[in-house]
Amino acid sequence: HRLGVNTGGLNMAFVVFARTISGMSCLFFLSLSTPMIELFSVLKATRFPDSFIEIAMMMYRYIFVFMEVAMGIKYAQTVRLGYKDFRTSFRSMGMLGTSLFIRAWEQGEKLYVSMNSRCYDGRLILLEEDRPIKRSEVALTSVYFILVLVVFYSTRNILLI
Repeated sequence: HRLGVNTGGLNMAFVVFARTISGMSCLFFLSLSTPMIELFSVLKATRFPDSFIEIAMMMYRYIFVFMEVAMGIKYAQTVRLGYKDFRTSFRSMGMLGTSLFIRAWEQGEKLYVSMNSRCYDGRLILLEEDRPIKRSEVALTSVYFILVLVVFYSTRNILLI
């Protein structure tokens, strides 16, 4: 088997890398600057499937619940010298994962029981706030998209090598 690198492949790798980094940057900017409730309401307004939105809402909520549980367990293990060397830290991480899995399972069971007791019919109600769009927001968004298009069209034929 032979492995070769040519300029076309290198340019393609650079383009894929740049698009990946830029996409992740946009996603991080959006998620760190916009409340999740607004993102969910935008998804609902764009007629995204309700099941997808509900799963995303539950995942978002339980990420923080499980992070808090995991940090509490890890702190308790650290206090009991669970990470003093490689062997004990490996064992402690295994116990952390196991107990977190069990707690996640129990939390899912509790959620199922509580939703059934509240007559869950397959739809979560999303409280959304209707607020008017300001002209400054439209202007800034337009400037941003024009800037993105200018950068895209001015750099589309640039080759790395």
